[in-house]
Amino acid sequence: MLPTGWSTWAGEASVVSSTKPPSGTRDFLPEEIRRREYVTRVVRDVYERYGFEPLETPAFENIETLLGKYGEEGNKLIFKILRRGEHEASGEADLALRYDLTVPLARVVAQHQNDLPRLFKRYQIQPVWRADRRRADDFVSSSSATSTRWAPLRPLSRSNCFRRYPTS
Repeated sequence: MLPTGWSTWAGEASVVSSTKPPSGTRDFLPEEIRRREYVTRVVRDVYERYGFEPLETPAFENIETLLGKYGEEGNKLIFKILRRGEHEASGEADLALRYDLTVPLARVVAQHQNDLPRLFKRYQIQPVWRADRRRADDFVSSSSATSTRWAPLRPLSRSNCFRRYPTS
């Protein structure tokens, strides 16, 4: 039996500095995951019942894609990723974790406008990150929008979709 605060990995004993995840994050145990997956399935079913297609975007974007899209206060809440490799010494950020799902959607529509249907109805259920001390740093966001070649990014009123969905 090892003393409190010690662990083994591949037969080597080492001191564990903390067993807690980083501040603003948390672990999800099996029962919580099952509940979250159930809710996610229900939400996906509703979106797809109304003709929405799933979309996934990378967890991080080029920093210039995100900066300036959320206002000055929003820029302070973006988790920046410092440069890697030969540019590491600069201490500058060139990537950032997505703050929400709207700006990445706008990038996808701009990049793939000729590949998407004329009326693109999309939904996303993915994690987002905010450097905000008042709440968790990472959480799952659900977003839906319609985009046409003439009028991009019309948010869908979720209440219209979900009010007819049975609650039991």
